[in-house]
Amino acid sequence: MKTSLMLKKLTSKFEEQLAKDKQQLADDKEQLQRIGTLAKFKEQLAKDEEKLANYKARVDNQMVRACKEREMLTKQLLLLNREKAEVGGESTEFKELRPGKREGNLPATQNPKLELNMLG
Repeated sequence: MKTSLMLKKLTSKFEEQLAKDKQQLADDKEQLQRIGTLAKFKEQLAKDEEKLANYKARVDNQMVRACKEREMLTKQLLLLNREKAEVGGESTEFKELRPGKREGNLPATQNPKLELNMLG
């Protein structure tokens, strides 16, 4: 009788421990899935940040080229004005660009074309 009672108690304890272990295993699996998903999100974020950095670099390079081109065109215009003045013709005035359809009615500080004109 004692052995049977002890066996039942041990079996009961083992079953309780087994149930706890199964629950812990399920929790661990869920945690691993979350970690895997988080890792994928971090990976995608790193790729997106790299794309953004490349895009910013391209935009910066285009802006530098545009500024250099504008500077060159301004110098050419000044040379043309000098040549016309020497010949006795009228000088070509450097007019500020008006915002077009793409720029809308942005203030000059938010309109890249006008901002470039103001800098030049």
